[in-house]
Amino acid sequence: MITRPKSKYFLFIVYSGQKRCHFIVCVFFLLLISCNGTVSSPNIEVNSNHIKAPKGVEKNGEVIVYHKNGTPQSVGHFVKGVAHGPIIVYDSNGHELYRGLFTNGKPSGKWVFTNPKNQEKSIKSY
Repeated sequence: MITRPKSKYFLFIVYSGQKRCHFIVCVFFLLLISCNGTVSSPNIEVNSNHIKAPKGVEKNGEVIVYHKNGTPQSVGHFVKGVAHGPIIVYDSNGHELYRGLFTNGKPSGKWVFTNPKNQEKSIKSY
């Protein structure tokens, strides 16, 4: 039996049948809590593994992943299954969380992160 902690911040971790996007939402939730309204360069590992294509289909071209409510979660670009090109990630309300560029599967250039609390932007270079 899972019970809810009495804290106002809680996470339920469900291992079976969940997608990687839940992990990313948890990371941003923890980032939001740790920021306390201040803008800093986030210490987030950026990778393309959370962008999923249907099983048996190689990611090629533009890949759009949707939240359960139907809004876009991410828009990324791939060449033969490798992230290559721009990516934009949104929260479930459609607000941009971050954007950047992948080159041969690795983050490159300037990435812009948006603080969900106050919409302030921070930049991290790769």
